Amino acid sequence: MKKDRFLNVLRWQLTLSKRQIATFALVFFAIVAIPQAMGLMISDNANTASSTSGTALFALSVYLMMAGTSVFTHLKTRQQRINDFMLPATTKEKFIARYLVIAVALPLAAIIGFLAGDVVQRLLSFIFGNDNAGWATGYALEAIGYFHDFNVGMAAYSVSACVSVVALHAFFLLLGSIFHKHPLVMSLLVFLVVNFLLLTLGALWVKGLVKLQADGYVVMVYDNWVNLVLTVLGIAFTVFCYRFAYRKYTRLQVINNKRLNK
Repeated sequence: MKKDRFLNVLRWQLTLSKRQIATFALVFFAIVAIPQAMGLMISDNANTASSTSGTALFALSVYLMMAGTSVFTHLKTRQQRINDFMLPATTKEKFIARYLVIAVALPLAAIIGFLAGDVVQRLLSFIFGNDNAGWATGYALEAIGYFHDFNVGMAAYSVSACVSVVALHAFFLLLGSIFHKHPLVMSLLVFLVVNFLLLTLGALWVKGLVKLQADGYVVMVYDNWVNLVLTVLGIAFTVFCYRFAYRKYTRLQVINNKRLNK
């Protein structure tokens, strides 16, 4: 992978997604700035920073989880695929550049919009003489710090939880590589079905353990071993999803199979 060629592809992907990037920044700007502006019209002591920071964190978290469904959205039409194939770069460079735009550039735009909105809402509060208004950024950092402190001394649980989140992100990337026409809707439907099946299996497993205990058997489950198994399975599943999505990207054609993609 050549650095200059990759940077050119990345710039092209950023140019292609500039409207989406601007939309993300404006949406997160509005999440913070508009509620405070409307609140100040009603009361000089309005303070919406706490609620808007939670809303922004939730929205960004949901997007990061399901961002993978957007990696293939620029290849929906035949002309879009032709334009992508004609780029003077390898498929690996194109895939990585597209992924960076979806998983890094758009969240960064959202964070910048959030910070700008926080500054505006604080300035508006200052103009209205509101000393009770807080910084949404401070509330957001406080919430993130709470989760960090909550996991101190629970390394095994923290690692397995982080791997599970990454695996979930990778799962949506896998689904986005399969369903091209309605990736978000189809991915959510599949996710709900898979989640229902896993919950059912988990309930049956717990029921089996309870029955064994009722029959007089001693059932011992070691948390560390369970976390280790979940971590290993999560890493393996994540690698599989990324590899599958990349191979699917390299095998795209101008005219694709219509059973799934059209």
